[in-house]
Amino acid sequence: MNLVLATIFAPENLFVNGFAGLVSLVPYLFMAWMLPPKSPRTYWAVCIGMMAGLSLFRPLYTPLLRIALMFLTTVVVPMMLLGGSFPRRLIVMTVCLLLQSCAEMIGAGLWVLMTGLGTMDNSLAWEYPLPFLLTGTVGHLVCLPLMLAGMMKVYQRWFPLRKGDGGAGEATPSWLVWYSLFPLTQLFLLIMIENIVADHCHGDLAYTLAILALFVLCFAADGLLAASMAQSAKKEQADFEAAALEKSVAACLKQVKVMEAELMETSRLRHDLRNHVQVAQLLAVQGQYEAARAYLAEASIMREDSFS
Repeated sequence: MNLVLATIFAPENLFVNGFAGLVSLVPYLFMAWMLPPKSPRTYWAVCIGMMAGLSLFRPLYTPLLRIALMFLTTVVVPMMLLGGSFPRRLIVMTVCLLLQSCAEMIGAGLWVLMTGLGTMDNSLAWEYPLPFLLTGTVGHLVCLPLMLAGMMKVYQRWFPLRKGDGGAGEATPSWLVWYSLFPLTQLFLLIMIENIVADHCHGDLAYTLAILALFVLCFAADGLLAASMAQSAKKEQADFEAAALEKSVAACLKQVKVMEAELMETSRLRHDLRNHVQVAQLLAVQGQYEAARAYLAEASIMREDSFS
């Protein structure tokens, strides 16, 4: 027990883990901006408490446990606290975690360039505090916010992640559900590759740059796929609206033809009636009143037969 406490409260561990806990809050700020939490007070209380506890006990974690806790704290827990539909939450969480891992790789590359050391642990960070703080600042407080802001711009352009609260009134596009699985798959693959490089390649700069390039390619693929799927969905929606409009126009044309036929029939009847009246008037002028009455009666019968 004393050894555990000594490990947790060692100066180098408090220094490194305290700084790591602070910079780890950056993705949560962007998550809350993208998908406003259901209860902001609960969200921030849980996030800050979670980061404080995880940072304190970080020296005791194995690499596998660290990956599991990273996924739990960055994806699972915020997903339960933030608003929005499930696919939107899953996209935001997984991409934020991917970008956070990318920022760590940027910091790792800078660490290798500045110190020439292939690895970095708490003892080395305590021995080289300035490079550690500089690489952490550049990676997590400069590059990560820029990448997160870029990610928000891309996603907000192609589909509004902040739209709705995920309730019954919000219809989630089917393509968005399938797209959410794409960054999730990338997350597992890239995190595994990143940890293999860190554990077995000992932070070799070439491997670090290669993984960083792989991250960039994955993000480019994410953006292109989102744009393509969104455009396809818009095209399908436009085709559906065009078909509905075409059907509506066809119904209107049919009604117009019916009205045109009715107007022509009315015009014909008025013309016939005018002719009958003129004939009756002519007979009346000639004094043939009985013949005029008989003609009008006959015309009336003929008109009723035409309507029946």
